[in-house]
Amino acid sequence: MWCCAKGCQTEPYKKNDQAVEAYPDVVAEEIVAVKETVQAKNPDKPVVFKLWFMDESRFGLKTILRRRITAQGVKPVMRIQDAYENLYVFGAFAPADGSNVLWEMPFLNGQTFEQFLTAMSADPQAAEAHNIMIVDNAGAHHGKKLTTPSNISLLFLPAYSPELNPAERVWQYMKERFAGKTFADIDALSAYIKQVVDGLSNDIILSLTSPDWVMSIVHAQSLT
Repeated sequence: MWCCAKGCQTEPYKKNDQAVEAYPDVVAEEIVAVKETVQAKNPDKPVVFKLWFMDESRFGLKTILRRRITAQGVKPVMRIQDAYENLYVFGAFAPADGSNVLWEMPFLNGQTFEQFLTAMSADPQAAEAHNIMIVDNAGAHHGKKLTTPSNISLLFLPAYSPELNPAERVWQYMKERFAGKTFADIDALSAYIKQVVDGLSNDIILSLTSPDWVMSIVHAQSLT
């Protein structure tokens, strides 16, 4: 028996490996459908379509531990803190050109996700395009009261498939720069997040978010 907030069931939730394997073809068809629908609503002008992968990640005061190199037989010694105050970084990343939009939020829910989408829709990197944004199935992304800006269309990854979201690699890259660090308070953490984000060039984002299957879709669908 497997129990969670939604109740009990006989088996735990499972990843659908077939859905994961088929996803590149499935999302390509979904993108075609979005393009046709949006272009039909704007028959008098060509619409520019831009592909984004979006995700959220939690950053906190608890020290991130990583392996360290020391002399043979010598255990690494480092200062750590066991604190639990945290915040979230919301990020959207465009694999075609490395564009990126990152916002710090106090928590993750439908309201903060909608705030991010609203800001994203007006960002200079996105405002002149119709933005096809691929997200996971977090509850915040499916809110019944969620309002999506008119220049953003959401598409969803298969359940339990973070490996399909290149945004995960950006979080890994960022958190390597937090490993072993301690912060006096949440404001110090926020300041360091800004420092790391400021160092994320478009070239770095490109190197992290452009796997072959994604770029095949970008080129085939003429996405920016």
